[in-house]
Amino acid sequence: MTAKAWIDGLATLLGLSVAILAVILAVKEPEKKKRRILEIAIAGLGLLLAFHGYYLGPLLADKMSSLREAQTKSSIKELRDRQANRDITAEQRSRMVTLLKSVPKKKVWVTAPEGDQEAKRYASQISAVFTEAGLESDWGGMLAVTYPKGLHIFSSEPTNREAANAIKQALMEAGQPCSDAENNVLNYNTFISVIVGSK
Repeated sequence: MTAKAWIDGLATLLGLSVAILAVILAVKEPEKKKRRILEIAIAGLGLLLAFHGYYLGPLLADKMSSLREAQTKSSIKELRDRQANRDITAEQRSRMVTLLKSVPKKKVWVTAPEGDQEAKRYASQISAVFTEAGLESDWGGMLAVTYPKGLHIFSSEPTNREAANAIKQALMEAGQPCSDAENNVLNYNTFISVIVGSK
């Protein structure tokens, strides 16, 4: 038996004892009104303690246990999601290629942090899709550059705007969330940059 169980049992026993004692005293000396009120109040407190020990205590313990279990499961799921590799499925690849076939054929550079193997692997998959769709694409990792988290696209060249918007839309429709990057991680802005950051 745990220490909590011992404490709950002791509280229950104490509560019942106080309640019984208060009722006995109240019956023996009915003429003392104030004392009777006090003793009835003590009896009520005792019954409340007993009620807590027998009903509320176990109920609250079960609720807390369920809550901790749910929180643990949620934490495990979040950890697994963070550790899982981002992948482009065959269906997503086919969908992206179809959407990009009609896009103006511009040069696209896909880049990822050099030290992030998961991001580099994902970047190579994206670049392969672009190449299959007829775009001029390459990819690589870069050092000493601050990357935003997630998948982003950057294009400052007006002639690339249509292709950049189409690439972003194709990624999103294929289930690869993509947003506009505020800055380019590359020094060259003449081509479209797809920036693959960490998860």
